[in-house]
Amino acid sequence: MWSRRMLSIDPGLNGTGVVYWFDGVPQRAAVLRPLVGQVRSTLKDDEDSLVARARTLTQLVIAVSKAPSTPHTVVIEFPEFHESIKGRMARSTGSIDRLSFLIGVMVGQMPNHWRVMLPLVREWKGQLPKDVVNKRMITRYGIDLVVRMNVRTHAWDALGIGEWAWRQTWMR
Repeated sequence: MWSRRMLSIDPGLNGTGVVYWFDGVPQRAAVLRPLVGQVRSTLKDDEDSLVARARTLTQLVIAVSKAPSTPHTVVIEFPEFHESIKGRMARSTGSIDRLSFLIGVMVGQMPNHWRVMLPLVREWKGQLPKDVVNKRMITRYGIDLVVRMNVRTHAWDALGIGEWAWRQTWMR
């Protein structure tokens, strides 16, 4: 019987959460950063740094996904615009555009035989706040696993996205 491997990703230009799954069980989590601390904080969101950060994060994601074995499915949270104060701010500052660019770079660099899923935030978590998602993941997988994998910041959402995708893909 063949195994089912998956990589779930919460993309971000300053930190991307990644969880690697094997047969429905999260195996390891990471938060990938594009550049080391002081250099990252001095970067502006100009074209050169945007491209450099997107490429660096994509290389890190590809490296994580190939060890110990490559995934069959990659799930990447896809942004969407919301008519709210926060949503209008994200739109006016270009945050959603830059995030969409990062996702495009990632998908463009992935091998063609990887299945890519792009669920919207509302599909996998709706309006749930981050702390509710975190508590659900602890309840589902146990505090020991979460601590062992060092799930933190963006990796929480990557864990939630992966759990949702696993149910959608293989638990029907």
